[in-house]
Amino acid sequence: MIRMGEKQTLLRHYFIDGWGLKKIAREMGISRNTVRDYVREFEKQKEEIIVGGDKYTIIEAMQDGPKYDSSSRHKRVITEKVIEFIQKCLDENDRKRMTGCRLSNC
Repeated sequence: MIRMGEKQTLLRHYFIDGWGLKKIAREMGISRNTVRDYVREFEKQKEEIIVGGDKYTIIEAMQDGPKYDSSSRHKRVITEKVIEFIQKCLDENDRKRMTGCRLSNC
């Protein structure tokens, strides 16, 4: 997931600095496919504005944060096995805190 500032940086590198998708992905540490999707989305919005939209819409589009479709997500079920695992981790953490051992090898 990228933040709004990262989206602006990504678009600036592509359109103003002339960087390629691979270079942007490598420098920013994100997937090349993600870079491609944001560039395509921005170009689509730019075309819509050129055809007959408001020029301020492009500025708003550049500043919008990423959007995710969460309508198809399902709730996760917490089973007894999961509860036992969480309790085991909490007990282990309490034991380490009481003994002053904060490293994983204690």
